[in-house]
Amino acid sequence: TMADDVHVIVHDGYKAARETENIMGEYTSGKNKGKPKVVGWDGKLLPKVLLINAYFAAEKKAIADAEVILADLESQRDALIEEQTEEGGVLFEYLNDKDTVDDKKVEAATKPLRKKKTVDDEEKLLLKYADSVKKIKAHEKLIKELRKSLDETVRGKYPELTDAEILELLVNRKWYYTLYSGIETLYAEVSHRLADRILELAERYEETLPALEKEVASYEGEVRKALERMGFKW
Repeated sequence: TMADDVHVIVHDGYKAARETENIMGEYTSGKNKGKPKVVGWDGKLLPKVLLINAYFAAEKKAIADAEVILADLESQRDALIEEQTEEGGVLFEYLNDKDTVDDKKVEAATKPLRKKKTVDDEEKLLLKYADSVKKIKAHEKLIKELRKSLDETVRGKYPELTDAEILELLVNRKWYYTLYSGIETLYAEVSHRLADRILELAERYEETLPALEKEVASYEGEVRKALERMGFKW
């Protein structure tokens, strides 16, 4: 990778690090099946993740925080589904042919409930489920918008990179971090193998040779006595 990067820089200069390129794929269905399509983009020399970590940590954290909230909301919804889709549960009558909850039917059923001044326990559970679905959709939309905004901001950052920033990102973050990470991974693997081997040897030689010899002699004496009782002589 370093050789390829240096080759590009030698021929195109640091301006190559300010360039981005589309990642191409193809349609897998429909009338355009087999035709090329843009599925994403990345930097020509600098992966966008480097720029995100270096300049947009706050935006990245906002997305991560929103994803945590979304996961919690999904967990709450799934718990309701597990509890209330058994026969006799509040959501049982809203299951479709695929045994999943029909959210549209639930939403339609909760519309009149929202106008009521008081609701019973079952209606509260139904409203709770409908609200969780709404919140999940809202957070999914929010995360999608945050990712899109970050993506556009990061792509706009590339042309603004100075030579000094490019050197920092390319040498210290892309090359150095990658090498260090590789060495760290290798070190961890070797350490784990050594630890496993040490445990294996410790188990194998847990008992000393004199102790084993003493145990063998004891068993040998018992075998001799048993044979003598059976009439064997030597």
